[in-house]
Amino acid sequence: MAEGLGQESAMYRIVFACFVLALTAQGAYAEEQTVSASSAWDTEFDIIPDDAQNNDVFNVIVIGDSIAWGTGLITEEKYSYLVTQWLAEQINRPVNVKVLAHTGAAIMEDEAESTDPFPYPTYYPEFASGTPTLMEQADMISNPDEIDLILVSGGANDFGVYKVLELDYGIGNIDYGIGLFRGWGSSVDDIRKKAQDIRPSMFNLLSKLLSKCPNSRIVVTGYYTGISKDSKGITEVVSTIRPDSQKLPGYTELDGKNKGKEVERSNVFAITANESLSTAVDEANTNTRIADSRNLPYDRAAFAPIFFPPERCYGTDQSWLWKMEEDPITKTKKTNDDMYEIRINLLKDSGIYCKCEPCISEPQVLASSKDFINAESTAPFVEDIEKICIKYRGDKLDAVGHPNEDGAKNYSESIIRTIRAAWPTWLQPTVQSFDVSPHSLQIGESVDITYSVSGNKGSGLKQVELWRKDETGDWQQINTNILAGETGSVSGSFTDSPFAPGKYWYGVHVVDSAGNWNDQRNSNTKNIPGIYGPIEVNVEKAESALISKGYENFFNITILNSAGYRVSGADIVIDGLSNNSTNHNGELTVSLPEGNHTINASKLGYGTGNWSGYLNHSRANSINITLMPVPKHLFTINTVNSAGIPLAGTDIRIDGTLKGYSGPDGNFGIELVNGRYAIIGHRLRLDLNTIRWS
Repeated sequence: MAEGLGQESAMYRIVFACFVLALTAQGAYAEEQTVSASSAWDTEFDIIPDDAQNNDVFNVIVIGDSIAWGTGLITEEKYSYLVTQWLAEQINRPVNVKVLAHTGAAIMEDEAESTDPFPYPTYYPEFASGTPTLMEQADMISNPDEIDLILVSGGANDFGVYKVLELDYGIGNIDYGIGLFRGWGSSVDDIRKKAQDIRPSMFNLLSKLLSKCPNSRIVVTGYYTGISKDSKGITEVVSTIRPDSQKLPGYTELDGKNKGKEVERSNVFAITANESLSTAVDEANTNTRIADSRNLPYDRAAFAPIFFPPERCYGTDQSWLWKMEEDPITKTKKTNDDMYEIRINLLKDSGIYCKCEPCISEPQVLASSKDFINAESTAPFVEDIEKICIKYRGDKLDAVGHPNEDGAKNYSESIIRTIRAAWPTWLQPTVQSFDVSPHSLQIGESVDITYSVSGNKGSGLKQVELWRKDETGDWQQINTNILAGETGSVSGSFTDSPFAPGKYWYGVHVVDSAGNWNDQRNSNTKNIPGIYGPIEVNVEKAESALISKGYENFFNITILNSAGYRVSGADIVIDGLSNNSTNHNGELTVSLPEGNHTINASKLGYGTGNWSGYLNHSRANSINITLMPVPKHLFTINTVNSAGIPLAGTDIRIDGTLKGYSGPDGNFGIELVNGRYAIIGHRLRLDLNTIRWS
């Protein structure tokens, strides 16, 4: 394993429960063993966030073949680990993973062809074995009610991936292989038919898992196209694993005139297999919906499509697959994966190794030369030298064509996308309901806000925040209710009293312990379970103290803009007392006693106006006030870095509102009225301070 496994990192504590291998010396090769790792692979591990707020373990099961096992990869590079790491970040809870998958596994025992003619003394998931099948792996789940997520990859071994490399004629003189040349060749139609047969097997597996693990969700991954027009080294792979293939016509030209056939066969397999797997998922979901009395609002199984573009297929310069290469020391063929040396030593430890590199395939030569060494203590049952040699080459090189670190990352990204798309609310907090009452009130009165939120399967709820926006500003958080890590539904309320007349909008944010959040629109879960806001509230000024005194002499105020048009919604202040705003006709009627009065009017964007004088009711009962725009002046903001170099593209926010971006010279110009402003350059992360300019 890679250095550092089992040690604490800055973010996670990683705990591995592994197959511990007793790598003891065997025969003449004792002094040559170099394995230093205490374990070669991990079939169970936990990822525990350092700041985990919830100790409820999230349980993951990995079922499948060599793709699910991650042949050639160390634990931290496998897609099961990468998905688990993402889950731990999302839910801020411990995640336990049990890997039941292994190389060579088929879905159904009666569909699988034996992949090994004899057992190893110890079970090694890296080496091809027909058992346990995926159905048998499902039987091995010991805590089915506690399983949250199952990752499944299967079908390629039921199909027989060697068929992709077989040419379209019989190979009767070769009756055994490790995935190549068993029996007779297959046509493209044969490949298509065999890949279609994956569907019923996967359907049976999914039906079993959905029934056995009632609280789980399942992601089934597809298969990639392994060979493209850009692939190189196909002949090298086949000739190394099966040297005798080069005696047959066509197999020396797999990178030449026969490459097109290999590309076609690879494409047909991937397309048909993925259609079969996707259909099996749909059929299993349909059956489960009928049988499940819970009437869940979602399907429990989802298909994650996998796509490797041509430049990422086998043998390309940027391949996402492990490749064959030459060992610079021994000059023999090896694979470029991380587990190669460990596999070699495990083969030696099992008494299976070969000195005649590259292995020749003539059994009589092997038998007479005694170059193949069989350790009596660990493999006394091995008799067939030819089969041993084929098995040795196969297991030594079995990573070839499997996803490397980049390929596994592509798998993990597809699985994560599928989880987000299929179950958007599963790991995210959601707003279940939200209401505000009343929708209209006066200054001094209060509004009541009620909500219901849910933590779903996440890390536990941390808080609910009340947010408010007025007509001119941005959203502001104005209150917070602290929660205690609940994962179910929680209800609560806020009370707010707006301080000024106008229109307001209210909303809520729910936040969990992992930092995930959602709002009243459930914006982060595709608006599921619903859109409940924002909700608008209209706040009016309280009735004027002057009107309430009951004066009989009414006075009409009309507000005009600079062009002479009436202005609705203008704020009126009489003798220092705030009054209501003008109506839709730009008028406000008040009751005023005769005498000296001062009337001020204003509206944002229109300016201000005033009237001051002696009110004589016998001479006038109305007055017009014209709002004059407040003078604006050009203000230039210059953005530079610490070295004084202008910074183009800096976003400029004034009093919290984005106004634009600095130009190529680092300058941003804007017209402002006299006043005090907070100006922030966000790209710089530099607060230019609150300034006064006039």
